[in-house]
Amino acid sequence: MSAKWIRVGDWVKILSGKSKGEVGKVLARSGSKIVVGGVNKKTKHVKKSSPEGKGTVVSIEFPIHISNVSLCLEDGSKIRLRVQMDSSGAKELVWTNSSGENQVFRRIKKARVVTV
Repeated sequence: MSAKWIRVGDWVKILSGKSKGEVGKVLARSGSKIVVGGVNKKTKHVKKSSPEGKGTVVSIEFPIHISNVSLCLEDGSKIRLRVQMDSSGAKELVWTNSSGENQVFRRIKKARVVTV
């Protein structure tokens, strides 16, 4: 599925890089980069902010390109989404579970009200 469906709060699985196979929640998205919680952590040296303060070393999650992740469930199993219309005419993203039932992942658009 296209990376355009990935939003903040979704669970993703890392497909490449040193964090390959890890699962995390999307914390932020900016264009084609996302920040995933607990993944792609790097250390950064921070200068002291005042004369009596000390410089520190902090661990920060750095962004990953959106093409290197895949949507998944909390347990790490990948899902494939497709667009479907519900009974009221609204678009929603659905995925099929192991028993063959369609599960709603998220609504995309509200139903249009047609007046005549």
